[in-house]
Amino acid sequence: MNNAGISGSSVGDPDGLEGWHRIIAINQTSVFLGTKFAAEQMAKTGGGSIVNISSIVEFVGSTSWPYPASASFFLATDGSGALSAWLARAKSAAVRQGAAAVIVQ
Repeated sequence: MNNAGISGSSVGDPDGLEGWHRIIAINQTSVFLGTKFAAEQMAKTGGGSIVNISSIVEFVGSTSWPYPASASFFLATDGSGALSAWLARAKSAAVRQGAAAVIVQ
């Protein structure tokens, strides 16, 4: 289970450069790194499943519910979902080619 995230309300100015970098680092880069290192370990031990959790904002967007999403939060959430979807396809192809069964969801 890979779940880490902060909202725009967690940083002083989510649309400023510092807030942007903090939200992207926690909400998107952490998903990439967690998935990367977990997959490497799972491949060594015969496989496993990685479940990445994001926010519903990825699917419905947000201007008011439950709070207005900053651009960085929306991008990080959407990017984490896109990364998970891409990895699910890439890992599926690797499994078909005989690699260890690492499933990303």
